[in-house]
Amino acid sequence: MTNEKVVVTKEVAEAIEYLRGRLDYKFADFMRVSSQGGWSTAKSSPLNNIEIETLAGAILNGYEVEKSPEEKVREYYESYGGSPSAMERK
Repeated sequence: MTNEKVVVTKEVAEAIEYLRGRLDYKFADFMRVSSQGGWSTAKSSPLNNIEIETLAGAILNGYEVEKSPEEKVREYYESYGGSPSAMERK
């Protein structure tokens, strides 16, 4: 495992933050529950959709939230000097 941030979905990021803040989960807690069959509450269940190595990387090294399709298009468009407001003026 590298020390690079991993990319996770918005739902996974929200589940990690929920458990970190509200339940004060530590790294060992995340790994224990993930290895014992997974997460059962609505707020934590998105963690069942990622590999345990990805979860470990996100907790230990941090993570970035995956961009939505709209954000990807906007970023691409703006990388060529455009802006949504310029497009609307035409």
